[in-house]
Amino acid sequence: MKYNNSQQNRMKKDERTTKFNKDQINQGELIFRQEGKDNKKQKGKIKDQFKDTVGRSKAQLKEKRIKINLKSNIKNKDISKEMSQQKPQLVQTFGRKKNAVAVASVRPGKGLLKVNGSPIDMINPQILQAKIYEPILLLGQQKFANLDIRIRVRGSGYTSQVYAIRQALSKGIVAYHAKYVDENSKREIKEQLMQYDRSLLVADPRRMEPKKCGGRGARSKMQKAYR
Repeated sequence: MKYNNSQQNRMKKDERTTKFNKDQINQGELIFRQEGKDNKKQKGKIKDQFKDTVGRSKAQLKEKRIKINLKSNIKNKDISKEMSQQKPQLVQTFGRKKNAVAVASVRPGKGLLKVNGSPIDMINPQILQAKIYEPILLLGQQKFANLDIRIRVRGSGYTSQVYAIRQALSKGIVAYHAKYVDENSKREIKEQLMQYDRSLLVADPRRMEPKKCGGRGARSKMQKAYR
């Protein structure tokens, strides 16, 4: 194919324009790549700065929390010390006989002794009141002069309740002296009570055996005739 001069000139112009366009495209791609690299670097720097700030803030928060916890622990210790100093001296003991349970609360006072909110003189039957006074008479009134003893009793009958009361009372004196007074006085009181009557400090596990058929009691049997 033969081309005219005008056609050849056009072809040359087109080639120049294509070359120019290619050069522009290549330059644009290089600029875009460089901008992308710069953006990545900036993003990395921003991330590092953010991590540093977050780490610093976390460290500051931890320090603040530690300080707050230390302050709270110190306050709690002070409060517990104050509460321990303000706590009243109190001892609770239990006395048992059959199904009767007596709870004695012993604390410093003026020598009060009450059972279910009433004085000992109101307990029935009056013959058994002496059983309650036994530990007081053994140890002496001086041991009870500075103490308030309140006893609550429930269950079973009169006699078993009286035995439960005297046991709770004697246990309460021993426990109070062991906790707030002295170990030597506690040993002396315990020895005196154990020498007089062991049931003042030790519960009696004995129970009545139930009646069986074929007799009038637990073991007795009706008379048997062979003829």
